[in-house]
Amino acid sequence: DFSRASKGPSLSLSLSSFLQWVSNFSYLANCIVKALSLRDSSILCRSTLSSLSRSYN
Repeated sequence: DFSRASKGPSLSLSLSSFLQWVSNFSYLANCIVKALSLRDSSILCRSTLSSLSRSYN
C-alpha cells in the first residue's frame, strides 16, 4: 500500500487534505470542549463549525 501511495500524486494530495482535515477536526474538538466548560464561547464554535462544513461540502 505504501509503495503504491508514494507513486500516486493524487493519493499524496488526498493525504495532505486529510491531514488538514484532521488538524481542523482536532481544533474543532478542542473548541467543543471549551464550549462545554465556557458556554459563552459556543457561539464562536458554531460559526467555526458552519465555516468548516461549508469548506468540505
